[in-house]
Amino acid sequence: MSNPIKKKILEYQLNKCHKKYKKKLAMLSDPYGMWISTMEDRTAGNARVTAIKACDFISLLVNGGDCGPDVDTEAWIAVPLTDGKYEMPSGSYDVIFSSQSEYGMAYSDEDMIDFGQNKRYGAWMKPSESPDTLLSFFYYGSLLFISGMHLLKYLGTDHANHNIAQWLADLKMSMTTDKKQDDMDNREIDRICERNVIYDFTLRYSEYLSENSLKIKHIPQVLFHGYGTKWEPENPKKPEVVNENAYWGYEPIYDGIKLDAMKRRKIRGKMEEHDFAGRIYSCPVYMSQKEDGTFPLVSIVIPSKDNVRVLKKCLYSLKEKTLYPKYEIILVDNGSCEENRLEILRLQRELGFEYIYEKMDFNFSKMCNIGAGKASGDYILLLNDDMEIVQPDWLDIMVGQASISYIGAVGAKLLYPDSDVIQHVGITNLRVGPAHKLLKEHDSVDYYYGRNVLPYDMIGVTAACLLVGRKKYWQVGGFCEDIAVAYNDVDFCFSLYDNGYYNVIRNDVVLYHHESISRGDDALDEEKWDRLLKEKDFCYSRHLSLKGKDPFYNPNLAGFKHKYFCGYLYPYEQRLSFSSVEIFSKDIIPEWHNNCLMVTLEHVRLERKLDLEDERDVYWLEGWAYVLGMDSARYKKKIILINADETKKKFVIQPFDRYRQDVVDILPDQVNVALSGFSCRIKREDLQAGKYKIAVLFEDTCSRQKLYKECGTGLTVERRA
Repeated sequence: MSNPIKKKILEYQLNKCHKKYKKKLAMLSDPYGMWISTMEDRTAGNARVTAIKACDFISLLVNGGDCGPDVDTEAWIAVPLTDGKYEMPSGSYDVIFSSQSEYGMAYSDEDMIDFGQNKRYGAWMKPSESPDTLLSFFYYGSLLFISGMHLLKYLGTDHANHNIAQWLADLKMSMTTDKKQDDMDNREIDRICERNVIYDFTLRYSEYLSENSLKIKHIPQVLFHGYGTKWEPENPKKPEVVNENAYWGYEPIYDGIKLDAMKRRKIRGKMEEHDFAGRIYSCPVYMSQKEDGTFPLVSIVIPSKDNVRVLKKCLYSLKEKTLYPKYEIILVDNGSCEENRLEILRLQRELGFEYIYEKMDFNFSKMCNIGAGKASGDYILLLNDDMEIVQPDWLDIMVGQASISYIGAVGAKLLYPDSDVIQHVGITNLRVGPAHKLLKEHDSVDYYYGRNVLPYDMIGVTAACLLVGRKKYWQVGGFCEDIAVAYNDVDFCFSLYDNGYYNVIRNDVVLYHHESISRGDDALDEEKWDRLLKEKDFCYSRHLSLKGKDPFYNPNLAGFKHKYFCGYLYPYEQRLSFSSVEIFSKDIIPEWHNNCLMVTLEHVRLERKLDLEDERDVYWLEGWAYVLGMDSARYKKKIILINADETKKKFVIQPFDRYRQDVVDILPDQVNVALSGFSCRIKREDLQAGKYKIAVLFEDTCSRQKLYKECGTGLTVERRA
C-alpha cells in the first residue's frame, strides 16, 4: 500500500511544482506582459476628449475649420493615425487635459497587438518634445492629442495658410506615378499621404505653439496599440499579416515637408539620407556658410599635457582632413615637461596655432576657460588632444547645427580608432547618474530608433568634441572650475539646458577617439571613485531639478544601463530589488556534492552607487544552473557564500529566477531549464569583509534531496574606510 501512496504523493507534488513553474515561466518569458500587469495604470482617465479620424482631421485642416467635422473648443481631439485602438491618459496626466491654457498638443508611447496570440509587444518609448528629433523623423507616432481651442486659433493664422488640398493632390500624383510604389494599393497611398499631411501640420502647429509660449506634452503611458495583424471583425480568428508598407513605420517619405519647415524658420540647409534598419531616412544638414558667403570663425580649444604623440595625430588630421575654411587653434598646456614643450613649439611653427603654457594642477574646466578666454571666434570647439579627424565635412555640419538660435552644445559620434566600437553618441542622465549611451557597443548595429544614426536632442554631449556659440559659452559662465576632472561637461550642458537651449548629438559626424578601449573603470581606484562621487554630487547640487531625470530619455526605459532597454525588460526590473542575506547554520554534508548539478557563474562584480536614491554599493552575482538529466522544475535554487577565514561563516542568499531561452536552445534534451538563470543583488554592508567561496545549493521540493556545487570564481568584500 505504501508504494502507490508514495507515488500519488509524488505525482501531486510534481504537478504542483509544474504549475508554479509554468506560471512563473509565463511571466518571465513575457517581460512586457509582466510590466503591463504590474506597472501600467489601467484606470480610465476623465479627460474630455473627442476622437476624429485622420482623414476627417485633414478635411478640417483643408477647410480651415469652416466646414467638416465640428470641433469642440472645450475638448481635446484624439487623432489616431494608424489602425489600432487607443486609451485615454490616466492618473496625473489627466490633469493636462483639464485645462487648455498651457498645452496645445500631446502624444504618448505606443506598442503593437498580436491578435493571434492576444499579446502586446514592440513598445516604443519616446523622448519629450525635441524639435531637432522631430525634423529627423515623425516620432510623435500613431496618436495625437490636440487642443480644440488652440487648433481653432491656429487655423486662422499664417501657419495654416497654405493650399493643403493642392499639396495633397500633388503628393498623391507623385506617389501614384512612382514606380517604387507599384506594390501599394490606393488605400495604402492615401494613408501615407495622410501621414505626411499630419507631419506637416505638426511642424507648422509646433511653430505656432512656440510663438505663443504653449507647450507640447509627452505622456509616458502606452496609450496606442497598433494592429500587428489585420483584425477583421467578421472573421477575427483568421488574421492577415499586415504589409509593413501599409503600416508606414514612422518616417514620412516627403523631404519637402522638412525643407519647407526650415525655410519658414529661416534656416538654410539640405536633406541628407541615412540608412537605418533597412530604410532610408532624410535628416537636415544646416548651412555653415553665412548669407553673405562668409564663414564664421571657429576657435578650437585643445587642452593637453605631455601627450605629444597623440596630439600630433590630432593636429595633423585636423589640418589635413578639415574642409571648413575658417578656424583657429588654441592649445592650452598645463605643464608639459621641457622636452615635450619644445616639440610642441616646433609643431606651433609648422602648423600655426596659439600656444598657452601655464603650469598648474590639472583642472580641465580651467584649461577650457583659459582657451575660451583667448578665443576670437563666433564658436568655440572643445577638442581632446587624442581625437583624430576622419570626416572632411565634420566641422561644417557641427557649425551649421550650432548656428540655430535655440541650439546649445553640439556633439559628434566618437568611435574607438579603426573600429566600429562606440565611445560616445550622447550623454543620458540616468538614475545612476550621467552615462555615455551605447558605450562600447558596435556602431554597425541599428539601435533603438536610430539612436546611433539620426540626430537627437540629448541632455548632454562630451567635451571631447563639443561645439557651442561663444556668447552662449559665457552666458552660462563657461565651465565650472570647481569641477576639475569629471562631469564638468555634463554640468555645462545642464546649464545650457537650464537656459532654454537644446543640446544635440550629430550622429552623422564621426571622429576617432584614441582613448584606450580597455581603459579601466575609475571605480576600481578608491581615490578616483570618491572624487567622481564628490564631483557628481556637486554637479547635481547646481542642478537639483535634473537629479536622476532626463527630459530626452523616456522614464519607461531602464535607468541604469548604457543601452536603450525598456525598463520592463528582464532582468533589469528585478535588479532593483535586493536579495536577502541570512546566516546559513547547517553543515555542508559530503553527500550533497553532486557532479550532476551544472553551474555557470557569468558575472561577479561590484556595482557602485547603482541608484541615486540608494547610496549603497552592491554586488551582482549572475549565472545559470540545472540538474543534468533531471526535471529542473522540481528544484529550488540558493546561493551559498562561505567566508574563507577561520570562522568559515556561511551565508545563504535567495536569488531571483531568470528566463534563459539561450540555455533552452543549447540544451534541447534537458527538462525545464528555461528558468535556470539566477541573479542576485547584495548590499555590500550585508556582508562582512573577507574572501568568499561561491556555491550553489539545489533542494528537491519533492524529496528534500540537496545538491551542492562550489564555483571556481570567488568573491572578495573589502570594507571602505
